[in-house]
Amino acid sequence: MSTPPSLHVEDYADAVVVPFTSFRRANGRRGIHMGVFDARGQVVPSSLLMRSYGKVGFAAEYTSATREAARHDSRAVVYAGRLARHFGHFTLESLANLWYAKEHPELPIAWAWPSDGPEPGYKPWQAAMLEILGIGNEEVFVTAPTRFDRVFVPQAGYRIKDFMAPQQAAFLAAYPARPRDAHKRLWLSRTRTDSGVIHAPRLEAELAAAGWTIVHPQTLTIPEQLERLATAGHVAGDEGSAFHLLALLADVTGLRVDIFCRHPERTVEEQNANYQTIAEARGLDQHMHVMPEEILIEQRSTRVTKLATTLAGYLEILGAGRARGEPATGPGASLVRALATAGGARSCLEISTGDPVCAGLDVPVRNIVSPAFPFDPRGLQSVGLELFEMPPAEFFEYLMAADRRYDLIVLDGPTLTADLPEWITLCQRHAHAGTTWLVTGELAGDQPLGARYLVAEHGVWTVVPGSSIVDGIIDAIAGER
Repeated sequence: MSTPPSLHVEDYADAVVVPFTSFRRANGRRGIHMGVFDARGQVVPSSLLMRSYGKVGFAAEYTSATREAARHDSRAVVYAGRLARHFGHFTLESLANLWYAKEHPELPIAWAWPSDGPEPGYKPWQAAMLEILGIGNEEVFVTAPTRFDRVFVPQAGYRIKDFMAPQQAAFLAAYPARPRDAHKRLWLSRTRTDSGVIHAPRLEAELAAAGWTIVHPQTLTIPEQLERLATAGHVAGDEGSAFHLLALLADVTGLRVDIFCRHPERTVEEQNANYQTIAEARGLDQHMHVMPEEILIEQRSTRVTKLATTLAGYLEILGAGRARGEPATGPGASLVRALATAGGARSCLEISTGDPVCAGLDVPVRNIVSPAFPFDPRGLQSVGLELFEMPPAEFFEYLMAADRRYDLIVLDGPTLTADLPEWITLCQRHAHAGTTWLVTGELAGDQPLGARYLVAEHGVWTVVPGSSIVDGIIDAIAGER
């Protein structure tokens, strides 16, 4: 990050402000035509939008005819740049020049507006934010080239992913301090605006049960959001621009912030740096987390679809973890070991609602799926053994390769009965002619060809043998009983 500058302002007489237009650059990135042009017709470089990775604002087409046709406004104005309609970009970029407007309430603010855009004006949340910041300046929406007698162009106090100047940090820190409750915990939810975090609804249910308040920021006014942030002791959530509002708090003492990064395959340093920029400028006790349990499903531009193999890591970070004992060996472990050995199994799939029976098998590939393990599955992962703590339907939809086949399929658990038909259907697509099945209890209705019942390992089991070798083992086990 760059060193935050000491901000200054440039003063231009008889200058023209133009509307902005968006365009697609040759490299595919979005660009913006915009700018302030001085009396000689030269663009003012500081009026063009810059970010850490380079120029985003480019000088609009400007000729002597443009100047001659420009409207004339005899006032002096503060140039604020593009009025962004996106919450995050408004908070970071559109407010970046207003530190000077706050110091000069007598000067109108000139906003660049698209000439072919909607009716100009503030959105309600923008007006509310400006009111909190003490910006009551008259606004001028520039929808056509306009020549002002004087234009003040402040240096931007914030540059995306780069710096926040001390003056900008002080300007934004406008929401008064409130008594902070160390026990008040807020989760800023994105589930109503972004479905890309597949496990988010389950995580939020766990957090709510542990005493967290789930907040959907877009349903609250700006003052309501700030009041919650100002009084909470712990704020967390998936990466999103709702966290930018923390910059508006006058006092962040005693507040802990945990942000779960968007992209699971990038380091914290490779993620969106705006959150760290704000945290450093404001002295936030903020922690960014890339969760190793998350799997990237799909990426389209900045949109990411991902799924966590367990929620245990989140709950541990957020102090909401439930007490979990060491994994036990579930009933049926000896039986499944005998079947795997007899059939020469090289791969095993288990869907379980209790302690798994396949974890200790000497089989190269073991996938175990459970809606909720009675232990922390992260400690049991090893070469060839993968545990997935999620609804089985999510596992099959997002993580199971269509051509994946298993030699041994085990459906086990004390609450299996209601889910068994669905789980059998899901598993059948990943069985082959020689697959051996082991199921807790007796199958109702039409039985699979060759199904055998055993009273073994403290329960009743259904076995569908994949070979005559397995048949022999079943006979031997049945004879022992």
